[in-house]
Amino acid sequence: QNMDHPSNPLQKEMQDFIKLCVDGNVEKIRSILDSKGNKKSRRTFLSQHLASGETCAHVAARFGQAEVLELLLARGFPVDLVD
Repeated sequence: QNMDHPSNPLQKEMQDFIKLCVDGNVEKIRSILDSKGNKKSRRTFLSQHLASGETCAHVAARFGQAEVLELLLARGFPVDLVD
């Protein structure tokens, strides 16, 4: 599913989440991932691929956001995903 041009609310949320990863907003990312009742979104945020094939972890790494990447891994980012 192409996340580069959001057409539904989940896609918009995913784009917003990716921007947080790019910007290194660790506290907001932690808040989103740890919020109650957010398990489905959490799985989506951690495993969804952009049209480019990247995930939020790939984006965080590309932009040098080591603390974001550590948080994503600590919250269950699947390390076997490839871009």
